[in-house]
Amino acid sequence: MKSNLLLILLLCVANSVFSQQFSGEVKWGEKFRTEQSAGGKTIIIWPCTDCLYGDENPGLPFKSLTIPVPSFGKMSCHIISAKWEPVNIASEYTPLLQMPENYTLQSNVGGTRGKYSAFVSIPTVRKNASGSWERLLSYTLEATFTPTISVQTRNGWTTTSALSTGDNYKVAVGADGIYKLDYNFFKNTLGIDPNTINPRHVKIFGNPGGMLPEASSIDRPDDLIENAIYFSGEDDEKFDAGDYILFYASGANEKKYNEKTKLLNLVTNLYSAKNYYFIQISGGNGKRISQSIYNANPAFWTNKFLDVKRVEDEKFNLLNSFEYAQGSGRRWFGDAFSASTEKKYDSQFVFDDIILTDTVFMYAEFAARSSEFTKFTMTILGKQVNSSQISNTDLGDVEAYYARYGNVNYKFLPTQSQINTSVKFIAGNNSTGWLDYIEMNAYRKLNMASSPLFFQDPNTLQYPEAGYEISNAKPNLWVWNISTPGNVVKENVTISNNTARFSRQVNGLERFVSFYPDGNYNTPEYVSKIENQNLHGIEQTNMVILYEKSFEQQVMKLKSHRESKSGLKISLVRIDQLYNEFSSGRQDISAIRDFSRMLYSRTPDYKYLLLFGDASFDYKNNLNNQPHLNFIPVFETEESLNPVYSYPTDDFFGLLDPEEGKDLKGVLDISIGRMPVNNAEQAETAINKIIQYDTNPDGMRDWRNRIVFSADDEDQNMHLDDTEGIAKKITVTHPVYNQNKIYLDAFQQVATPGGDRIPEANNAINNDIFKGSLVYCYLGHGGPKGLAQERVVNISDINSWTNFDRLALFITATCTFTGFDDPSIYSGGEQTFNNPKGGAIALLTTTRAVYAISNAALVRTVYDSLFQKINCLNPRLGDVCRSSKDNFAFSPNLSNARKFLLVGDPSIQIAIPSGNVETTKINGHLTNSGVGDTLSALQKVSIEGRVLSCSGQLLDDFNGKLYVTIFDKAKDYKTLAQDKGSAVTSFSLQKNVIFKGVASVEKGLFSFSFVVPKDIDYKYGLGKISYYAENGTDLDAAGYYDKIVIGGTATNPISDDTPPVVNVFLNDENFVKGGITEASPVLLAKITDDLGINITGSSIGHDLTAVIDENTQGEIILNDFFESELNNPAKGTVRYPLKDIAPGVHTLKVKAWDISNKSGEGTTEFTVAENGVLALAHVLNYPNPFTSSTSFQFEHNFGNKNLHVRISIYSVSGSLVKTIHQGIQATGSRITGINWDGKDDYGNDLARGVYIYKVKISETEGGVAGKKAESDYEKLVILK
Repeated sequence: MKSNLLLILLLCVANSVFSQQFSGEVKWGEKFRTEQSAGGKTIIIWPCTDCLYGDENPGLPFKSLTIPVPSFGKMSCHIISAKWEPVNIASEYTPLLQMPENYTLQSNVGGTRGKYSAFVSIPTVRKNASGSWERLLSYTLEATFTPTISVQTRNGWTTTSALSTGDNYKVAVGADGIYKLDYNFFKNTLGIDPNTINPRHVKIFGNPGGMLPEASSIDRPDDLIENAIYFSGEDDEKFDAGDYILFYASGANEKKYNEKTKLLNLVTNLYSAKNYYFIQISGGNGKRISQSIYNANPAFWTNKFLDVKRVEDEKFNLLNSFEYAQGSGRRWFGDAFSASTEKKYDSQFVFDDIILTDTVFMYAEFAARSSEFTKFTMTILGKQVNSSQISNTDLGDVEAYYARYGNVNYKFLPTQSQINTSVKFIAGNNSTGWLDYIEMNAYRKLNMASSPLFFQDPNTLQYPEAGYEISNAKPNLWVWNISTPGNVVKENVTISNNTARFSRQVNGLERFVSFYPDGNYNTPEYVSKIENQNLHGIEQTNMVILYEKSFEQQVMKLKSHRESKSGLKISLVRIDQLYNEFSSGRQDISAIRDFSRMLYSRTPDYKYLLLFGDASFDYKNNLNNQPHLNFIPVFETEESLNPVYSYPTDDFFGLLDPEEGKDLKGVLDISIGRMPVNNAEQAETAINKIIQYDTNPDGMRDWRNRIVFSADDEDQNMHLDDTEGIAKKITVTHPVYNQNKIYLDAFQQVATPGGDRIPEANNAINNDIFKGSLVYCYLGHGGPKGLAQERVVNISDINSWTNFDRLALFITATCTFTGFDDPSIYSGGEQTFNNPKGGAIALLTTTRAVYAISNAALVRTVYDSLFQKINCLNPRLGDVCRSSKDNFAFSPNLSNARKFLLVGDPSIQIAIPSGNVETTKINGHLTNSGVGDTLSALQKVSIEGRVLSCSGQLLDDFNGKLYVTIFDKAKDYKTLAQDKGSAVTSFSLQKNVIFKGVASVEKGLFSFSFVVPKDIDYKYGLGKISYYAENGTDLDAAGYYDKIVIGGTATNPISDDTPPVVNVFLNDENFVKGGITEASPVLLAKITDDLGINITGSSIGHDLTAVIDENTQGEIILNDFFESELNNPAKGTVRYPLKDIAPGVHTLKVKAWDISNKSGEGTTEFTVAENGVLALAHVLNYPNPFTSSTSFQFEHNFGNKNLHVRISIYSVSGSLVKTIHQGIQATGSRITGINWDGKDDYGNDLARGVYIYKVKISETEGGVAGKKAESDYEKLVILK
């Protein structure tokens, strides 16, 4: 966008109002596009090339402006002038175009760490007065900024938690009540000798129940509050057998007063069914309940109170019942109703001593799913009341609301204490209804018919003072004022004629409990003694790892690695300890945000939050028939019925400014990642992959120069066009990276009974993962089980990947690939991350259905910063994701961005080579001399160069290897337009390789030579030299040279009459012909020639190929998998992952061509054992007979597995004389080198003679025994 800023007034003072004018243009494309949504809807997309698109109205573009402002405030905008033009719209699109009411000019202000901006979204299409469509060409906007005072909820945070001292014991309560702790509780439950306790030193800490506010501007306790308690018998400072504590505790749910309706609401806690308190024994006197001395005679006395009862069960998450969605959102429902079903709730609404002359207020909410309009009917005390009409649902539209809401709002005069209530669903067949809740407010007499009695009366709010009269009171009645959390006060009660009276100054709606102190009261549930903790004491940190206790060993390992590798200060925070300090022990998502906000307010160095553990939409395990796996909870949206707008997001934990939290709008203040692991094995895998990625020299290869783009077909080439646009930009901005493009419509579709498939594309993706790539990016359709409708990546593919030392960053801009918050679904994204043998180092992926047009916008911003070094340092992945999302902080497509999740460590730095590689000479000519360099067929070429630091200095202490790939000219390819929604499209790709080798680097300098193959494209054009250098440390470098011309034939071509020699193995060189393997072994070929191997792929019939069982139709092209030896381009190795070979005996032939097109072949045979069966073959020991030692060896079919080997050796009489145990990480199909010295289990030499032995092996993945196999008995002879 190019805008002209017309400055009217600019005052850079934070508390000043100022206005600015902005002029701009809107760039339009040539044609409308369509997108098929996840549910199959056709979305018409207006072709704006520099706009963003909204989530609520996908396809309608907004022009987006970001305007720096000096502080938080409000930005009001209006269009001063605009130029519009009419648009001709194809008739087939017209019925699909709509102009919604909420497509309007929008503006918001937000920022991070004191830097603020206004975000403005301008609608760019409209319908004019005559009903015709027009589009915006240019505009002038006036924006007026008005600063507002930023709301600060605290003047600071404590640095010392209440739990940092003393002995602390955690207890749980399920409901509001008076609780009792006696001598026996301390002695028998807590395990404390009460005789050692000074009762004055006993304290109780805990906060009131209810969910913490999501809006940061609403105040809440910082740390645990000490509660005032009553301790009977403490005056003698001895804890005697008859002594006891009484204290008030509130449950997890909350009773709120609604000032608008003048009624009480019972708010169910979404996150926890219990509240927690902490009994502390420490120095100093504890807080005790004080006695009120107030004794006025107010004008207003009340003898009644407002009570509330609610029926609300949490049985169903409705989207969890939808086959096209997954559990999502916060709202749960109770009883389900089919048509004409009626259910009674009589016993749930009993109000003792109800006042028959006061109105009862009833409110109920329901949901219904039906193709027709429905309603609920309630019968209350015999009178029928209808709900609001509930709209129908389009049952065939998988993106429509799964159900619709209805409600009943009714008030009546009661005729009895029990409010008989029934509910009936009025609907046709194939309809379902659900009760959300029924809530009733009724006035009752203040009558001590039972103890304790909780009461409050909103009528007192009209008076400065109020008195309360309680009938049927005994002389020992107590009344506690429990209005202020932790500060309970005993009221000054007088009792006369069985009536208790007390009065108060009115300070808001006050709540009381009356009871008899000698009554029987509940005892809280003991949880555990907890260690001292002080998360409030964390002052300086760069990163927090939030984890569940069972993962402590793994996160300590990650902390050690990240601090030593990255120099970051890491704070490990256990989730239960965070809850203890920030939400009184209860699970609460706002507690996580509040803790993070504390650190954000203290130090600008706090930048990263890693959520280490899986999550569940089912916070409280309401669906107890499935694994819970809710280690670190995720924010679920309030929307719970729409499968598109109901979703989880971790971004809530990064919205830390005072103005944020009430919704998901805002700029992220920290970078957040999640590792969705749910057991110790997965946790260990995740950490091992990170450490390997950061430090393993075996991973320092030229895959770090390679990036892969993959695009779905159909949708009028939308996914392809978007991906190709990104790829072209990267070619210009970061030409060092070698691209592969796997565009699905460029591969032939194959019809199968399960639908169309694209096996060549599937193979291409799997091969690229095996070879390794820095980034794999996919745009298109997908789901939790894989990518694309043609299933080009599925779960079996993901689990077959073995790229452990070549891990990619996956960017999957598709629907629901990583819906991690449903424990019943193990999504493709989770399995990609948790794959112990490969897959991803991290994913930027989606949790729910998304829109392609918005996906592309986000991915473009990711690539804008992904490869951008800052002061020669690689960007951290979390920062890339955060800054990309922040582009949409207030945009119309915010929810689409919030559905993107970073799976992985946010502090990890993507493996971009740190230095540069420069070409200095080609065939003796300086590359900067102006002399053109041309490489021709059969020409011997020499190249020299050097390795430089990021800043361009020669690294004269760099000694290592240089991986060189020289590409022929780029070629144009075309898609096949195999579907109605696809069009033939050309794209360019530079992938034909004329040389691939490895050369030595000494003191930062290198030189190598090779012969150009005969099979090049003889037309002259620019090729590319690609370099990757490493020296066995974490220092590497990359570079390219694209000024070299390739074409023609050498003047004096080199002659060659010797064909290549090819030796073929499976898995490793220990393989012998006829050996057994697993179903997916690695093809291994060792190839030697006198000059070099042809891997250009430019000439038909001269590829490096493999054929299984003489099936030439299934010929495998191996050009991309050849790697030459160090300083010897004429000798090299091929490694290629075979997949799903059928059980039985097979032949394998590899054919290679040298640079002058002489061919050589190698063959072998192998046996694949029955699928899933662990097999042994060719068991022997050598030498045999032996005198001092022998070595056992055998073949098996479980390559790349952890195996336990047991060899049992017997005398000929059958006595066991020796057992050999050995654990082995099998890298191939042949095990060798298990040595034995001829001694028995006691270390004594065995006698000369004949012995027999048997080999047993078992799979031990993750430390758990799996499949087993054993051999026949074999014979060995000892000669001594």
